Amino acid sequence: MKILAKLLFVSFLAVNLLFVTSCKKDSSDTQENPAPLGLGDDPLPYQNTSWMARIPDTKYLCEFTIPGTHDAAADLHTSQQGTMKNFVICQDYYISNQMLLGIRWFDIRLHYSNGVLTAHHAQYYLHKNFNDLLTAGLDFLAQYPTETIIYMIKQ
Repeated sequence: MKILAKLLFVSFLAVNLLFVTSCKKDSSDTQENPAPLGLGDDPLPYQNTSWMARIPDTKYLCEFTIPGTHDAAADLHTSQQGTMKNFVICQDYYISNQMLLGIRWFDIRLHYSNGVLTAHHAQYYLHKNFNDLLTAGLDFLAQYPTETIIYMIKQ
């Protein structure tokens, strides 16, 4: 079983990208200031939740710029867990709040350990697993179905 799980993980990493998308476009999907989805981060300076609704369906992903974050899971919540802040932290906001800010491309670093895909920055465990990150994306897409989220997965 462990060998099968490792093979699936390696196959998954070989693909390297995971697209999570919803395509519903209508006028009811343009909420700009809904109830926040994220954790207790600092207040967001702005929200850009439905910007992809304005992109024509005929456009390919390669025809426009998609804002993204490096090491998206390495946020300030990790530092609250006692991780070395200056070396590990790359983002000020939890991934769900990054989505509210308009980020749609996420660099995710995972490590397979005891049957679980855990989020890491180098050797530092970020106190999240892949399920947490997927859930954040799916919750966001349930509220904003015009958007597309891209997870680039690396080991």
